[in-house]
Amino acid sequence: MAEAADRLSRLGWVTDLWAAGSLALGDYVPGVSDIDLVAVVEGPIGTDRRSALAQVHRSLDAGAAAALRWVVVTCPRTVLATGAPDIRRGLMG
Repeated sequence: MAEAADRLSRLGWVTDLWAAGSLALGDYVPGVSDIDLVAVVEGPIGTDRRSALAQVHRSLDAGAAAALRWVVVTCPRTVLATGAPDIRRGLMG
């Protein structure tokens, strides 16, 4: 996940990466559970940004995350300001 956080932060508009689902709730089971990550973004996600996110995902799938089943969704920071009990902060610093 550290490599995912690093690559996403290099995009310049992903401001944080949060764990969600079983990983955030402490129910993660290696080899069984998937890894749910929320990329917190500044600004809208248009075609160019979607392409950039897809490229990061593909490159990680071919390397560092090859053995993982993982999902990254994007969420504007303003939405997360309302709070979400199944999300844990702190993967990007």
